[in-house]
Amino acid sequence: MAASEGASVARVFAAELMSRGVAPSQALEVSATVIAAYPWARRIGVPKVTRQLTEHGLDPDSARDFAQTLLALELFDHGACFDDVLRMLRQGDCDRGGTLAMALDAARIHRALRPDKGNPPQRPRMSFALDLMGALAIVLPLAYLLLSLR
Repeated sequence: MAASEGASVARVFAAELMSRGVAPSQALEVSATVIAAYPWARRIGVPKVTRQLTEHGLDPDSARDFAQTLLALELFDHGACFDDVLRMLRQGDCDRGGTLAMALDAARIHRALRPDKGNPPQRPRMSFALDLMGALAIVLPLAYLLLSLR
């Protein structure tokens, strides 16, 4: 991860924490902790991540919500589709509306952090026809020249 990419990840995580009511200075500290331990939630589980975030000063509800959002983000990073992420979140103790909100938050964060991940560059659809026309533009005059010499 490049330094500028790491800085943007830190800003995105800090902004998410501030939107959950965490003070800006504390959000930057927790954001650095999250980045240092990423991926966290899949490895040690949401309850342990919640406990560690609470130890860093987050209130228990915000810590649990952010830990579940981190889990959803990690699942998206590993190629899970939206339905799989919802299914995994619903295995926890969260209601249906809460899991949908967390999955949508994670999808939004994922897009912010990795905007080009799911969109491979596509070649123009007419590339074969254009290549063929280019080859014919070279070959036809040569063929005409060769046939006219005989």
